[in-house]
Amino acid sequence: MPWFMNTYSICQGNMSVGPLPAGLSKPGQDRAAEATGRCGAYLVFRALGEIGLDPRGATAIVQCFCNVGSVAATIAQQGVKIIGVSDHMAAYF
Repeated sequence: MPWFMNTYSICQGNMSVGPLPAGLSKPGQDRAAEATGRCGAYLVFRALGEIGLDPRGATAIVQCFCNVGSVAATIAQQGVKIIGVSDHMAAYF
């Protein structure tokens, strides 16, 4: 997350980041793994929108299919086709 914050801040020309987008965190809950994966998926869709790519025609590989990667893989529910996954033991294409 610090890497995201640093990159975002540089692009915005400052070192402050606004609040998380709506729905990425829930009050009173541990935000660690789920929020990081959801934020990653959110950023993927923002990037797709910026470059004008329809998610329904996109493909993705999820590196590190752990608790964060598996949550980020929910991008498949939006039409992105996942063609590969990996973790510390193996990779599948």
